[in-house]
Amino acid sequence: MDSVLKDRDHALLIDNAGNMSDHYEKARKVTELLAYLTERYDPGGLDLYFTTDTKKYRPKGNRQVLQFFDEHHPRGLIDMRARFASILEPYQEQFGKMKGWILSKIIHPRSTPSKGPRRLSLYVLTDGVWDPECILVTRSRL
Repeated sequence: MDSVLKDRDHALLIDNAGNMSDHYEKARKVTELLAYLTERYDPGGLDLYFTTDTKKYRPKGNRQVLQFFDEHHPRGLIDMRARFASILEPYQEQFGKMKGWILSKIIHPRSTPSKGPRRLSLYVLTDGVWDPECILVTRSRL
């Protein structure tokens, strides 16, 4: 499991739309488990996103992961496509900049080496019941 988890950023998108109320206790347990499994591999910590909120949460430790989870009760409807876009676009921009970084290493091979952006593992906890208009067809591998 080490090779799958290391050298990556880890983020969790939690569907907290109203229809998730029947699944929310299970989602809390999975959130707790993922926070525990990823804490030693991601020095920045597990990033949390909720579908009914536009913020990115950066909890400091597993206790705060559950605190943020408990503050976001299931409610309302969601636009999953917009939420995915708001999470993935910054990573796509970083990897787009990598093209220039790779080219500069070819042109100036003795320049100081630096690491590019870390890959992202995005875990999604959802029941899959979204707005009928929301069809995710774009696949992004980061």
